Amino acid sequence: MSRASPSGYARPTGRLSLSPRQAPAPPAATLPMPPRQKSAQPFPPLRRQTRQAPSLRAPALPAAALLAAAFIAAAILPGCRERGATLHDGYYSSEAMSFDREGWKDYLTIYVNNGQITIVEYDARNLSGFRRSWDMDRMLAWNSTHGVRPSRYLLSYQNALLTLQDPRRIQPLPGGRNMYEAFTALAEAAIARARAGDGQVAFVRLLEKRHPGEL
Repeated sequence: MSRASPSGYARPTGRLSLSPRQAPAPPAATLPMPPRQKSAQPFPPLRRQTRQAPSLRAPALPAAALLAAAFIAAAILPGCRERGATLHDGYYSSEAMSFDREGWKDYLTIYVNNGQITIVEYDARNLSGFRRSWDMDRMLAWNSTHGVRPSRYLLSYQNALLTLQDPRRIQPLPGGRNMYEAFTALAEAAIARARAGDGQVAFVRLLEKRHPGEL
């Protein structure tokens, strides 16, 4: 503010009044800086763990064991090829060339699957086609005389061929040698057809019963 002097000039009063716009701004308050945080350590690189596959190598065998195994294989494999490895799948049959003195004609049928005999049917029939295994009077009479039914021998020989696959390895049962000779002869003829893959019936000349009083 100024006051008017007598001469008409304004005299300063010694104080300056500044407008709010011209007043200097107070110094800005400075905020304290937060303490600098340490940077986090980077994650260590991932290492892929691999497992070693177990060794499949068989332990070494002594030379003597290898030679023994070779000799055993050489002795077994030819017999396996002869008995079952070369059998063709299918049905193969054999039968006697004529009827015996009692009026029966023996026959045998095998079924081969995957080179193995899986079904065996052995029986006999008369001129009218009646099967011997159906004759219950004959079975009961033989059972009362010898204490065993003929079906026992029949099933035993059939199961032996299924198990051994070779009729030459079947052993005769006491009291059933006649049936044994007929069964093994027919089985060998049917197996020979199976080796050749020939489905025709093989006719076999069977021997006369050489063991009286036996089946």
